Amino acid sequence: MAEASDLVQETCRRAIESRLRFTVGQLGRTSIRYDYQVFDAEEEVAIEGTMTVVVLENGKPIEIPATLRASLSGEPDIQNREG
Repeated sequence: MAEASDLVQETCRRAIESRLRFTVGQLGRTSIRYDYQVFDAEEEVAIEGTMTVVVLENGKPIEIPATLRASLSGEPDIQNREG
């Protein structure tokens, strides 16, 4: 039977041989859904999932700030554009 330390070492070894793709899946008014895929050494999807993050101020959801929204969407930030 494998010891816990062997299991941890194997897990870490596999993590080093992996590749992560992390993308913005959806921008809501107050939340951001991130999508991720972890590929193994053979470039097969080993893990995939989503994570939703809510932008908070004083513990309450707020609209995603324009500069953050622009950065995440790849769009220019209209408020900070020279013109």
